[in-house]
Amino acid sequence: MPLYSTETNDSGFFAFPGVQGAFRLQASKLGYTPRTVDPIVRGAMLMRIALAQRFYADTLIAGAWVKSSVPEEAPPCDPEGWDANAPCMRFFFEAPGSGTLKVSITWVGKPELDIVLMSESGAYIGFSDREGVEGAVLKSQVSSGKEYEVRVNSYYGAQAFQIKAELVP
Repeated sequence: MPLYSTETNDSGFFAFPGVQGAFRLQASKLGYTPRTVDPIVRGAMLMRIALAQRFYADTLIAGAWVKSSVPEEAPPCDPEGWDANAPCMRFFFEAPGSGTLKVSITWVGKPELDIVLMSESGAYIGFSDREGVEGAVLKSQVSSGKEYEVRVNSYYGAQAFQIKAELVP
């Protein structure tokens, strides 16, 4: 199946001239939950695809520690995936350059935390590794000017933590 890609205009409209039949359409925008639909196109058609907005706990700036917490009542970031019941906090990160992004978190006591890095399109890019009993680190390649979502998942319950993003060219 051929792959087509496009961006919307300022009003949110897009077109794939000449595309007909069954296909999968994936709509995404950073700060919104990606959505997939499977339309059958038999001619010119108009579709409305609404994306649900996400809310970020904070913006991560390379080199700065941020104090935050995952409240027990926080919704999961991925309610259908493997961490479907894990309370989660989302952070925004825009890469100021290309290189290796290192995200570190530290906390005290239980529950444990982990970190997930997501692309603009909502694809999983990286997962954290444990660093002792009260810390985790994620390392992943990022590209200059691209926007990313950093998720901190709690297993399970409220947890206070510190998070820091560093970019190594």
